[in-house]
Amino acid sequence: MNWRIYYADGSTYSDQDGAPEDAPARDVQVVVISDRNHGWMTQALTDYYVWDDRGGGLRWWGVDLFGLYDYLIEPGYKCVLFGRTIAKQDFNEIFERACADKDFPKKTSYANGEYK
Repeated sequence: MNWRIYYADGSTYSDQDGAPEDAPARDVQVVVISDRNHGWMTQALTDYYVWDDRGGGLRWWGVDLFGLYDYLIEPGYKCVLFGRTIAKQDFNEIFERACADKDFPKKTSYANGEYK
């Protein structure tokens, strides 16, 4: 498992389900990503999630509006998902579920800026 997306309605989509461009695009809450330095890491609490190779590896990245613009003006293939604000308690439940996902390796440390 390389990544899994968690949605507001409780559903998920992962690389085991299909290609990034086939992922449902709305209501994204958390993306869990395998990471060689941390075991796994999350992208959460951002407005947009882009499929990009910034930072040396093709994966999902959480970005704000200007990050989205920056991503879109570069040439090449684009894939964007959209976050949505939900009640804090609902988000916390989804985030806890994502962090307990047994399909990812053991968490070894947190990345800079990673939501805990």
